[in-house]
Amino acid sequence: MNARPARLLFALVLLGVAGCVTVPENDAVLQDARVAVAAARSNPQVVTYAPAELDQAVVTLRDADDAAARGGSIAEVHRLATLANQRATLAQDVARTRSAEAALAVQRNAQAAQMQADLSRQQAEAAQIQAANAQRQAEEAQRQAAATQLQAQNLQLNAGLAPPLTDLPALPTSRGLVVTLDDTMFEPGSAQLRPSGTYTIQRVAVFLVAHPERGVAIEGFADTSDGYRDRDLSERRAANVQSALAGLGVDSRRMVVRAYGSAYPVASNATAAGRQMNRRVEIVVSDRGSVVVPRG
Repeated sequence: MNARPARLLFALVLLGVAGCVTVPENDAVLQDARVAVAAARSNPQVVTYAPAELDQAVVTLRDADDAAARGGSIAEVHRLATLANQRATLAQDVARTRSAEAALAVQRNAQAAQMQADLSRQQAEAAQIQAANAQRQAEEAQRQAAATQLQAQNLQLNAGLAPPLTDLPALPTSRGLVVTLDDTMFEPGSAQLRPSGTYTIQRVAVFLVAHPERGVAIEGFADTSDGYRDRDLSERRAANVQSALAGLGVDSRRMVVRAYGSAYPVASNATAAGRQMNRRVEIVVSDRGSVVVPRG
């Protein structure tokens, strides 16, 4: 026999013998796989969050044990044992990741729930504040209405003692007596009456309640500084005067409101003082039984 083929045949025989060697029970590679799979199976996180990966590791370890039991090659047993070890490690890693993600999701849900609870509490507090403000405004409106009603009653009771309108700074004209509320009797740039304007209106109301036969015209005037804005302000001031008189018992049907804007100035608009004089409301009280005719 040739020496080279003989050596080759001998080597193949040795390899075959080595592949058929029985794997010892305490084989290190197989033991490591068993420890890794056991650790994964005893970890509640792995059971909960990586059951599929754990099953793969268990099945692969079982295949390694079966191969060892039936006398399989060490190479095959070691391959399966190493794969089982890797899959057990993967199951541990996957479980940690998914557990962390679940914990983060719980934390985010808790934070979202807390934010929603805080928002609901803030909205409830805001609603309570609004309700309290509305209650205070309603109570204030009731007090004002009661005060106005009392004033009207007093005016009606004292109508027989009403002073003549000539006691006021009234100017006789062909259209009737004119009582002027100048710009200083209103808040600057506003239709809100100042105390001096309110006092004058109260005195006019006393006369008008005592003389229901007289008609009333309430006319607003402006300067020429800003036509639209000042005309609007003059109209709002005249309307506010009408409301004040009505609140003091003067029948609204007796009164007419007119806004003339910058027409009919009583002073020059070239000076601040003149413009202030032109910003006024005139209360025109007709003669007995007549109607106040419009200007023009």
